[in-house]
Amino acid sequence: MTKRAKPSIKLFNCPATDGANTKAKERSLERDTQSDVLSRLDRLQALLEAMEAGVSRPTDNEFMAYLPAAERRNYTEEVKTLRPKVPPWAKQALRKYLERIAAADSLFNRAESLNCSRHRTAHRNSHRRAEIGYDSALESLEECLGDYPDLCQWLDRPVAFYGEGCNVGADPEGVPRLLDSHSPYNLTLNRRRELQIHLLRCIVNDMADAI
Repeated sequence: MTKRAKPSIKLFNCPATDGANTKAKERSLERDTQSDVLSRLDRLQALLEAMEAGVSRPTDNEFMAYLPAAERRNYTEEVKTLRPKVPPWAKQALRKYLERIAAADSLFNRAESLNCSRHRTAHRNSHRRAEIGYDSALESLEECLGDYPDLCQWLDRPVAFYGEGCNVGADPEGVPRLLDSHSPYNLTLNRRRELQIHLLRCIVNDMADAI
C-alpha cells in the first residue's frame, strides 16, 4: 500500500495582520526611543547635579561623551579659547618657577597624604617645607616677570605681588599656573567647569521641553 504524499501547505500573508504587526512594531520602537531619551535625560541630570555640587569634575573627553555630536565641536572650540596652548619658549623662560612649583606641590601632596593625628610632626614639617617651596617659586616668578612682563599672558590670572591687590600666596591655590596646566588649582579649569555646567543645563532643559 503506497503512502499518499502530504499536501504541501502554502502560507499566505494576511494584509490585515501585516498592518497590525507593523503598527505594533512602530509603537514598540517609539516606546523604546522614548525610554532611551528618558534614560539619557536621567544620566545628564545626575551629572549636572553632581557637577553643581562639586562632586564630579569630568575631563574634556569624559564630558564630551555626554554631548550630542553637534555640540562637541562647539565645546572644543570654546575650551581652546579658555586654555590656549602655552608656547615652548614661554615654558622655557618660566622653567625655574615651574620646577619649584612642582617640588612644592610634591611636598604638599605628601603632607596631605599623611594622617595628621598619627604623623603630626611629619605632617606639619611637610606643610612648612611646601610653604617655603611656594614662597621660593613666587620669588622666581617675580624676578622672571620683572625681566619679561609679557609672560603674564600665559598665566591663569593677573599677578600682583604687593599691596591691597596682592593675589598670590605661598600655597597651592595662591601660586599662578600656566594656562594649559593640568593642576586642579588652575583657575582656567574653574571657567571650563562653568562652561560645562552652562552647556549641560541648556541640553537638559531642551530635552525636558521636548518630551
